[in-house]
Amino acid sequence: MSSLRLFVTRIIKDEWPNKVVGNDTVPDGIVTSFDYEEIIICGGEPFAFKRNLERLLQALFMLRKSTGIERKVLVETSKCDFWAIDDVIKLCDGIICTPKTKENMVWFKQLNNELLKRQNIGKFAGKTMKLNILPSTRDFFPENLRVWEVQYLPDDNIETAVAGDFCRIAELWESDQGWYDLTR
Repeated sequence: MSSLRLFVTRIIKDEWPNKVVGNDTVPDGIVTSFDYEEIIICGGEPFAFKRNLERLLQALFMLRKSTGIERKVLVETSKCDFWAIDDVIKLCDGIICTPKTKENMVWFKQLNNELLKRQNIGKFAGKTMKLNILPSTRDFFPENLRVWEVQYLPDDNIETAVAGDFCRIAELWESDQGWYDLTR
């Protein structure tokens, strides 16, 4: 399956002050085509700019509708915030969670508990829920992961561990202002 990992922001918002991923993590190539079977929106933290994320998901949905080409659109997050995911899950085909810190694990455990209650009902019905487990976090996961497609990654560098093309949008998100604003 052809897959695109679409990098949208360097910002990691769940840390204060706002940290950014290093330049070596940002792909050089700018996306020129969405002709993929699967598009994974990733970054820093795409949910740091939820309004931009919603706009991008809506644009990808309209692209799917106008071309008739089925594309699976997933959002990758390390924070794993249930309420943020709950807000956007209707706009995408699923979520990929990759908790990277102990703080992320606190969020993940809440997310996992909420999904266990809501599995296959409402807006979560039929959604893809993938979980990447890094070697550094293996010992911190709860036992019941039945709602997840679990993948154990060989190392903590997700950019090298996950297959597919890796490109970025032309203007990386630094705020919720201005991106994809048709009025400017």
